[in-house]
Amino acid sequence: MRLSTRFALLAAVAVPVLVLTASFGLLAWLRADLRLERDDRLRDRAVAAFAAPDVASVVGAGGVIVGTRAGERAVGEVPAGGRLPNRTGPFTLTSGGQVWRGYAVTGPDDRRAYALEPNAALTNRLGQQRRRMYVVAGLSVPFAALAGFVLGSAATRPLRRLQRRAAVAGREPGSRMDLDTGVAEVDDLARALDTSLAQRDAQQARTAHALKAARSFAAAAAHELRTPLTSMRTNLELLSHPRLSEPERGEVLADLTTEHARMLGLLSVLRALTHAELAQPEQFVRTDLVEIAGAAVESAGRRHPAAEFRLVGEGPVPADCWPDGIRMSLDNLLDNAVLHGASPVTVEISVAGPATSDAAGPAPATSGAAGPAPGASGPPAPGGVVTLSVADSGPGIPPSDRVGVFERFHRRPGSPGSGLGLTLVAEVAELHRGTVTIGGERGARLEVRFPATGGPAPVDWLRIGS
Repeated sequence: MRLSTRFALLAAVAVPVLVLTASFGLLAWLRADLRLERDDRLRDRAVAAFAAPDVASVVGAGGVIVGTRAGERAVGEVPAGGRLPNRTGPFTLTSGGQVWRGYAVTGPDDRRAYALEPNAALTNRLGQQRRRMYVVAGLSVPFAALAGFVLGSAATRPLRRLQRRAAVAGREPGSRMDLDTGVAEVDDLARALDTSLAQRDAQQARTAHALKAARSFAAAAAHELRTPLTSMRTNLELLSHPRLSEPERGEVLADLTTEHARMLGLLSVLRALTHAELAQPEQFVRTDLVEIAGAAVESAGRRHPAAEFRLVGEGPVPADCWPDGIRMSLDNLLDNAVLHGASPVTVEISVAGPATSDAAGPAPATSGAAGPAPGASGPPAPGGVVTLSVADSGPGIPPSDRVGVFERFHRRPGSPGSGLGLTLVAEVAELHRGTVTIGGERGARLEVRFPATGGPAPVDWLRIGS
């Protein structure tokens, strides 16, 4: 049922009820006034009956009984029977089934005069008023319903406008209510709906972007996995060839080992990306970064015994961080330096404080020339800003290629890596509210900067490098 119809029905019921209620109250008031007026009129007639030369001239409706020396004299219409009261004042008398109202006064020589009037006169008058009241209440029903419908329609017009705008906005992404009706409640509701629509559009865009990025990521991962799997299948078929010589068999096995290691590396980094996405605030603890770097350098030395690694930094350098994430970042940076650069590889840990950091939210992981981290403006960070840098002695990364290295599955031609190592480094940096920069004139120098204090930032890893 429409709201305007509800208004009409409510008015159609409420107005007659109010009319009847007010009329009954007015009728009771009128009855009391008419009774007082009648008693006053009867008293005046009784008093006038003593002095008037012609009693019939003051009778009016009803009659008068006046006491004389010879007895009682009745003038006009008086009850045929009944006992008159032996006192002054108003009284009610019943005679022959008819009710009379009278008033007694005492005159000279203790004579009394009684003015009487049938009660039916007042009853008829009140009945007439009651019938008029019912007629007015009955006639008010259609007028009240019409007025209620008109008022309801006018009152609900802003709501109907809001409904139409909401229906359009619900069907068309990007549309807004943009409504100003002058009714505070409706305008507040329109603004709230605008906020909800903006959040819906943002969430839809984010979902569409995430789905697109996920599809792209899945397609790229499938492609990257297909290449080593295809190569391994070919090599397995070659191993079954009866005329394969031992040197050729050794080359095939070496190729299988390389492709197997590549697949394991790709799966390991994919798993690391998942861990970084699922990192919880409770995993951030106060940890010595020099100790983590020392363990990473020692492990890299075992993986690459022919390379030289150096650790520069005086410990301890405590920071609120995700130790496993920092370790994964250093492992990937060290492996990247060995695979694409040359030894010696230098790892340096430093802290600058008090310094400034991004207090408004996480700065995006970026690449570029060495320099201040983007977004490094705001209130001083209590613990300063820590810097983890890994520098190699290789040819370096050309400035034109420094942005692309953070894209997923970005690899140089002939690179044995997965193409996800620096993507993971960028994600871990953003998770720590930090940045990644690339610099170095001789060799490549990758620096990760983040505040030494604070918890994790929310990360959408699907958009990193997209």
